[in-house]
Amino acid sequence: MHKRAALFQRLRNRVAHHEPILNGIQTPGSNTIVSLSDVWKQSLELLGWMSPDLANLHRSHSSMPEILNHRP
Repeated sequence: MHKRAALFQRLRNRVAHHEPILNGIQTPGSNTIVSLSDVWKQSLELLGWMSPDLANLHRSHSSMPEILNHRP
């Protein structure tokens, strides 16, 4: 759970500081890059552990999958 939360926090920080995210997010404490699509999936899984109903709401109402499918 901690790794998922740390990765999501890394994404949040990069977005908040207007840093690039299209090529993925570097995992905290390593040089491994996680694709933006995988970060999205892991974030939903983390949310599902906390609130399955809220995770389902995000899955069904988010435009993120469509945006990821049409990104450059």
